[in-house]
Amino acid sequence: MSVSARPHIYSLVELGHDCSSCLVGSSATETCRVEKAESPALPETLHKEMSTSGLAVGGTLVSLKALKEGRASALFVSRSYAPDPGWLCRACGEVQLGQQMPSECVSCRGRVLRELNLKEELVRIAEQQNRPVGILEHDDEMKAVGGVGCLLSHPATERLDRPAA
Repeated sequence: MSVSARPHIYSLVELGHDCSSCLVGSSATETCRVEKAESPALPETLHKEMSTSGLAVGGTLVSLKALKEGRASALFVSRSYAPDPGWLCRACGEVQLGQQMPSECVSCRGRVLRELNLKEELVRIAEQQNRPVGILEHDDEMKAVGGVGCLLSHPATERLDRPAA
């Protein structure tokens, strides 16, 4: 049990996944059905979409960005996903990763940062937007992209899975 200002919903989503028989989601172009969301083909599909069509992203910050912008049609999280601690700048909303709290925000140099549970935040946003959340057991491909990824409803104008030049 945990007590905080925000509910912890990842464990509820995980429980729902364990009890459900399938995950059904849709994008702008097609509907997908993933039986028990445990097929090893799903992470491979995400990886392929990231490298070919741009209809998927992988990694914590890019998945968070896609969800916040409303471009994610589904979120997929490896059961073993354990992101580094996250820090939210209360001045500008920028999210940073790191074991220790930064002294200031890299974007606005603000000094009011708070800890952010990124796993919970990703799932919370997906649930708020009524996006399917898949918990993946077979996660070798997911480990290569950080344990989390999103299918996108439309391709990014910039490649989110690679740092900008």
